[in-house]
Amino acid sequence: MIEFAKQHNSEITEHEISECYAIGLDENKHAISFLQKTKEQVNLQFIDLNTIKNSEINNISKSIGKNETTLDKLNLKLNVIGKNKPSIVLEFYNSDINFQPGNEFDSIEKWNKVINSLLQNQQQNKAA
Repeated sequence: MIEFAKQHNSEITEHEISECYAIGLDENKHAISFLQKTKEQVNLQFIDLNTIKNSEINNISKSIGKNETTLDKLNLKLNVIGKNKPSIVLEFYNSDINFQPGNEFDSIEKWNKVINSLLQNQQQNKAA
């Protein structure tokens, strides 16, 4: 992931590595590098946070019985600035890949907070 960030002239200043994903932040360039491993492949995404309005957590459940649901996916959704632009989705957990979630809840909460805080500071600096 560090090499991937370097390809985008970015330097990771904060990161987290999990079994199925890795996320890195470049605080100076306001960018995120995200790596996701599935059974078949490795997906890499580089996101310029200057193009992002905000981030939010998407907790997607699926039914497993009459009145029972289970966690299916846990995504961090980055809403892009501008109308009709698709959101960027970073998948922290997928039940098709992992049997059950580990520390993904804590991790996604942390990164959602970090990204939104960075975006708020960025917007305040533009307004000043």
